[in-house]
Amino acid sequence: MDQGAAGRSTGTRAHPLALSYIGELRQLVGHRPLILTSVMALLVDARNRLLMQKRAGTGAWHVPGGFLELGERLEDAARREAFEETALTVGSLTLVGAYSGPDFHWFAPNGDEVYNVTVAYLTRDYSGTPVADGDEGTGVSFMPLSPLPKPLGPPARPVLDDLIGRGILEP
Repeated sequence: MDQGAAGRSTGTRAHPLALSYIGELRQLVGHRPLILTSVMALLVDARNRLLMQKRAGTGAWHVPGGFLELGERLEDAARREAFEETALTVGSLTLVGAYSGPDFHWFAPNGDEVYNVTVAYLTRDYSGTPVADGDEGTGVSFMPLSPLPKPLGPPARPVLDDLIGRGILEP
């Protein structure tokens, strides 16, 4: 996907992994498993609702986030992904968890296998009006945590369950 000057999609769409680090790795290893690092940006509004993104490919609801780029700090990746996927500018972030294991092992629709290490950040410090990017997401909305939206993307469920269980997020 081509990025405009402000980092928003310009609407031209390349292969999702074209010319990316992960794309280059996939050219070398094919569908074999990779350990990849990603971030989740949990944006909570004044009514204690969580910003969720409806993914274009699956129709499932997810927390904004994505993979780290080479040389990128985790916090910067969370801010970048939140902006790319929701058009919101994120300020301060609080690290709330790091996740891995069986719940973060998945297969992409094309057969790529991933063992994901996900780092989750929480913030109430953001500005702008949420807008879906139109490529990865078809909608964004602040939603209550009880009940959790359905369908909920698998990577989001264990993170949200953990954060609700620890009292970091309140339904």
